[in-house]
Amino acid sequence: MKFELLNRVLLAVCCCFFQTAFAQDAGPLKIGFVDVQAVASKSPQLAEGNKRLEKEFSARSDALKGMQASYMQLRDRLQKEGLTMNTDDQRKLEDQILGQERKIRWEQGIMDEDFKIRRNQVAADVRKDIFKTIATLAQKEGYDLILTDGVLMSSARVNLTERVLTELKNNAGEKKK
Repeated sequence: MKFELLNRVLLAVCCCFFQTAFAQDAGPLKIGFVDVQAVASKSPQLAEGNKRLEKEFSARSDALKGMQASYMQLRDRLQKEGLTMNTDDQRKLEDQILGQERKIRWEQGIMDEDFKIRRNQVAADVRKDIFKTIATLAQKEGYDLILTDGVLMSSARVNLTERVLTELKNNAGEKKK
């Protein structure tokens, strides 16, 4: 009985608080939705970042291709001349091939790891730009709430994805100048 009375009193108090909060409301909520994945995949910042990564890793990739070509030449030599070589020369060539193969795998692993780290850094920078652009757009146009992931459906009226993408493209153009 006391518990029921306490619940009613708390409910009445909460209603009073919410009523004053709703009375102060200036109007309907303005809600928008942004598909961050779509914006990120189409953003010029990501394309530019990928070009920088390609340029940054091209020298290492070319060096690795050179090592692989040298390795293939050694294997071809062993295959062609292996039967006519003396045992010591054949063993030295096999050791050289094995050493080169290990070095290639090692260098490839390090390059792949470095590339993943840099790609994640570029993606994080792009996400920061996207969220900053969304916040600026929301503030400028008076949005109360912007939703991103986990939205099942959004109408064209609240979908701001293309507008955010346009802002990002404009920002990318301004940075180049």
